[in-house]
Amino acid sequence: MKIIKSPLQTYVTQSIISNGTLGDTYTACAENSPNKLFNITIENKERITEQECNNQIQTEHSILVALHHQNMINCIEIFEDELNYYIVSDYFSNTTIDKRLVELHRISEEKLQFIFQQLIDVIMYLHGNGFAYGGIRTDYILINDRYEIMLLNFSAVQSLTLPIPRKNFIIPPPEILSEQCQSTSLCEVFALGTLLYMIASRGLKPWDAINDTELKRIYENGMLMQPPNMPHACFALVKGMLELHPTHRYSLGQVQQNYWIQRTVKPRVQVKTPILNKARNRRTSMRSLIMLDDKRRNENNPQIANQGLLNTSRPIKHRMSGLPKNCRLPHLDVMFD
Repeated sequence: MKIIKSPLQTYVTQSIISNGTLGDTYTACAENSPNKLFNITIENKERITEQECNNQIQTEHSILVALHHQNMINCIEIFEDELNYYIVSDYFSNTTIDKRLVELHRISEEKLQFIFQQLIDVIMYLHGNGFAYGGIRTDYILINDRYEIMLLNFSAVQSLTLPIPRKNFIIPPPEILSEQCQSTSLCEVFALGTLLYMIASRGLKPWDAINDTELKRIYENGMLMQPPNMPHACFALVKGMLELHPTHRYSLGQVQQNYWIQRTVKPRVQVKTPILNKARNRRTSMRSLIMLDDKRRNENNPQIANQGLLNTSRPIKHRMSGLPKNCRLPHLDVMFD
């Protein structure tokens, strides 16, 4: 537990949420109001030794202040002391996607769609402003109990015109391994496809390699296995996103317009089982009982029963039939207990 004093108020850290390259993120509360929670990222200045890292930090802070999206953390304040930078944001969750994957036995298709629709939307927002997120990883994204997501760590954000470093990928696309990246946007599509595959398969990677040399050999094979629980339409989308040749890979716009992303999954209809032998609260009068007895006596009398049938109006389909009008119905001898 750490006590952090800012120009606005004093915070007390509680539990760690995630570990980042330049800093760690914690759940914290206000010292004078323990029920009011926050997310605080503490970036250690000792880790920021190179000028390039310092420029990256300044870019991160500028983006958090300037850009606003429902799936980006809402930054309240950024301040520093001699040892650290502090980024304080509204509390959203204390669970990242990688931790949630361990808890999930199986994720429904509706929830999977909902998670991915949010990811596509926020990444497109960043691209539209000329930035690449640069760190599409399960431990950089918060998720709550309603399956809403929030981008947490912006330490890897960069210009969309620069290639993303190899270390920022869970599995790097072939053009990063060969250092021939022509489109950072397509590299992020590959990273999104990897993430979608992992969420749908509860943490399994599309390809598992010990090092980059083995990964290149796997890429030469080009095989991609469909996880048992992944819907076919979802897997077709993933295949297009994980296309090894960049020119054949889906663009981010194509992903957003994909059939599986756009369609609405119909929830399962819950069939209500009828309640049998339900007690009925009926009030039976003596007049009704007398009428019922008269009806039974008439039905037991063949002559009266036939007369009642003849006087009863027939349905339209019988009137339109070929039977003669004077045709008498046969006698029905119905016995009652």
